[in-house]
Amino acid sequence: MKGNLFRDYAHEAGHVLGLAHGDRRAPVTGKHDTSGDTSTYMGISPSGNYSLPQLHWLGWTTKEELVQVNSAIDNGGSIDVTLRPMGTNADSTGGLLLGAVWEDPSTGRRLFISVPKPRTNNSNQIEGGTVFVHRSAKGVGCTGACMGALQMAWFSVKSNTEHDAFGIFIKPVSYTSRFIQEGGQRIEVFTSVTLRIRR
Repeated sequence: MKGNLFRDYAHEAGHVLGLAHGDRRAPVTGKHDTSGDTSTYMGISPSGNYSLPQLHWLGWTTKEELVQVNSAIDNGGSIDVTLRPMGTNADSTGGLLLGAVWEDPSTGRRLFISVPKPRTNNSNQIEGGTVFVHRSAKGVGCTGACMGALQMAWFSVKSNTEHDAFGIFIKPVSYTSRFIQEGGQRIEVFTSVTLRIRR
């Protein structure tokens, strides 16, 4: 390895564990930005973690931390889901979910909905409380560095509009946060995000 940052180590270790690069769908053009996902070590920018589909594929989440929403939304319904920010993927002490998952019945691909960071810091350009939607395959029979995830959408939890996430619609409903003082600045730290999901 030529790099000397922890991010370099985490990126290359991710490849050894079977992870492909974290790509991003450009919001204006719709083209794939190779390695452009800033929410994962598997992109080219600094990050603080792997993305939720990558953590799930590695087995670094538990089934109880994710909720599959198909049964609630596939027949025209909706569901409100309260998530905790992933942060460092520490165990939850409050019982909040880490993410929501919708499996597209026509393709078998999954959409993972998560909140990567509780607060804004200098590791990347992601603001605290930002909601991310990643698309990934199931990873069945995956060998080599094949488990990729595509960042499909992202939006602020403070937006009050419904967002099209390529098969489902997500609207922020509420959030909880607190403020801390750090280096003379007032920083908002998000502790939960509630989203309404429908198809």
